[in-house]
Amino acid sequence: MPTLPNSLQNRVERSKVAYFFSLPRPAKQAIMLFADVAAVSLAYYLAYMLRLRSFTEPFLVGAYWWLTLLGLIALSVMLFAAAGQYKTIVHYMSGSAVNRVLACILASSLSLYVFRWAFTLHMPRSVPILYFVFMSLFYGGMRLMVHNLYVFEKRNKVSPHVIIYGAGRCGTELAAALQTSNRYFPVAFIDDDTAKQTMLDASAARRNSCVTFTMPM
Repeated sequence: MPTLPNSLQNRVERSKVAYFFSLPRPAKQAIMLFADVAAVSLAYYLAYMLRLRSFTEPFLVGAYWWLTLLGLIALSVMLFAAAGQYKTIVHYMSGSAVNRVLACILASSLSLYVFRWAFTLHMPRSVPILYFVFMSLFYGGMRLMVHNLYVFEKRNKVSPHVIIYGAGRCGTELAAALQTSNRYFPVAFIDDDTAKQTMLDASAARRNSCVTFTMPM
């Protein structure tokens, strides 16, 4: 079967990623919402399947199994919306944002005990724990994938290259801010401190990022 050259394949991949990020906000929010609904449903089913060791037995628990799934989806979506997960595409998640997401997943998991009590549902006590593990993996994996796609699209987008004078704290903070935007792409620092050259070049080698040049005074 004929294959495309690597350069043409990369161009096609970049065009698909660029198309995704060029979609209007409602369309991207709808995609994120659909992905979260699928993640909640799959995590709920896998938690039951792993605990009961059967592919089909979770569907035979009864009608309340499906009602619990619908309630879990509705509650999880409301929690994620309250945490601001549908306002913008996630380009970067700070530590506080990660904590909010984990708190939402934990609240969603604990709600299963409420549904279990309200519907007198046959639900092993380990199901909410397994659901929390699966949901953390699925939700975190999807957000990480979106972040990597954003970085891929940004790196392949032609932006003016800039050199930052000064490799101190302000210079590195400026570089970090520019790397999260699409307007400029920092490629190097200029500083008269040779110690900063060794330190920043080692860090840049790990991130494939800026290099540092020293300038005698």
